[in-house]
Amino acid sequence: GFTWGDPVVLEPPAPGHRFSANNACLLRLGTGRILLAAREYTDVRHPFAFLSDDDGRTWRAGGRMPDAPLTPEERAQQNINEPSVCELADGRLLVTMRSVAGGQFFSWSVDGGESWGDPVLSPLRGGCSPCALRRLPDSDAVLAIWTPGLHQRSPLATAVSGDGGRTWDNVKLL
Repeated sequence: GFTWGDPVVLEPPAPGHRFSANNACLLRLGTGRILLAAREYTDVRHPFAFLSDDDGRTWRAGGRMPDAPLTPEERAQQNINEPSVCELADGRLLVTMRSVAGGQFFSWSVDGGESWGDPVLSPLRGGCSPCALRRLPDSDAVLAIWTPGLHQRSPLATAVSGDGGRTWDNVKLL
């Protein structure tokens, strides 16, 4: 971190749109690929990931997340956004995205972020706050940290999944 190379400009999936990345969104996969979880702003927010296969020298946009099963009002308010991605022990990727639909939406990728499955409302219920996912070291388990409250961003909660995000145990309020 003492010296840095020249900045690299990243272009969103559609020219002229803006994008944002946040929430500890850089992830190096077991393949060496670097993934930057982001969201594109058009009429609504569209999560996607930038991908680099050359140690960050060049980047390209992977596919957008498919539309979530939201009402027109929910889609117009927030859609799904602020993605957080973790690599599962079997190499698949799990992404979580906040929404106003009462909980986190999950989607999985089997091709390193090139494409994503249809988002599903996860068991991690709560308000429209971002969630962070991390695989626990030397384990198949995934840790989630999110806000279960519907109307405020506290308290935080944690839970652990041993089956790639389908079920969650050991829920604790912080």
